[in-house]
Amino acid sequence: MIADRPLPRPYNLFLSKSDIGICCAVLQDEPAPTFIDGGDWEFGTVLARTTALPRDFNRRAAQTAMKINGYYIFAMLRS
Repeated sequence: MIADRPLPRPYNLFLSKSDIGICCAVLQDEPAPTFIDGGDWEFGTVLARTTALPRDFNRRAAQTAMKINGYYIFAMLRS
């Protein structure tokens, strides 16, 4: 995790239990996608204004994915 510009809105971050490093970010005031409830995901943290973001979290990709899908899937490849 690294410090970054503050996010304009907080995201809930879910972690895949079966695929290590795969994450799903959802704006906190939006519903989580239905696949999150399937048992293969666990809540990780809230990415808020003061939270250090994962290095592989791409703000622009997250904004675009939220508009298209309602969630942002990414892989944390770096620590």
